Amino acid sequence: MRKVNFSIKLIIISIIIAILVLGTCFKFISGDLANVIVVSVLALITAYYALQTKNLVEVSREELKEKRISRRKHAIVDMIVNLIDPLIEQLDRNKNNVKKIKGGEFKKMYTNRGVKWDLLRDLKRDNEGLARKIYRYRDLRKKYSSKREGLEEVIEREAKKIKSSELNEHLEKLYKDKKIGELKDWFEKYFLRELPKWILKNKEEISKGKDQYDTTYNKFSDLWLKIRKEGEVSKKMKELKNIAEEIEKKLGIKDELEELREEDKYIHSITEKEIEEAERKRFELTR
Repeated sequence: MRKVNFSIKLIIISIIIAILVLGTCFKFISGDLANVIVVSVLALITAYYALQTKNLVEVSREELKEKRISRRKHAIVDMIVNLIDPLIEQLDRNKNNVKKIKGGEFKKMYTNRGVKWDLLRDLKRDNEGLARKIYRYRDLRKKYSSKREGLEEVIEREAKKIKSSELNEHLEKLYKDKKIGELKDWFEKYFLRELPKWILKNKEEISKGKDQYDTTYNKFSDLWLKIRKEGEVSKKMKELKNIAEEIEKKLGIKDELEELREEDKYIHSITEKEIEEAERKRFELTR
């Protein structure tokens, strides 16, 4: 459309110039009048192009602004899908885990892989206070997981110290009945490695099955659970409870994240459909 308008204007200007030339040649337009007309036409042309340039600059600025808004919107959707939503899920599940830990069942902390922690740097630029709380929560969760792993090793070590004639008789009988190979090899390399997770969960019975794991644990559960009261194990369990209580204080981050999510959706006109589409694409990339 702009090219058509420009062509029409060029034709009109050419006609005016042609009339001026002919008029001057055939003397029905004076030279002074022709000069005035030429100067006026040139002034109009200059003014027109100045206006066109201004309009083009304004259009370019508007387009640039729209691109910036689009990029910002994309970044916010990315943050919702890869940081905010996975964190909300993690905090929600760990709320239940903390409750069980305080009750004596030392469960593992939930750590979903969907959280892109590098996006915290972007969040920190806009909301430093919230970002710091999230960093602190993450550090506490890692600390809990590390100490829990260390406690499993302590429990396994304490279990190896247990002396029980009844347990020995049970293992000897198990060896004869099940023919599970070298008994000591199975007990120390397999059973004792599984034992800490049941003790940490305060299991009185792992199942009602009759395999060597079920019978060896269930029959002597009192003996195994007694390890929880041993000095070093008991001390480390108290440490885990204290860390869990610190984590509990940070779980309010979930409410702040949900509020931020709704605020960002409103400000940047983001729909749940757009978020779901971004989640679908992320899922396809991680398959």
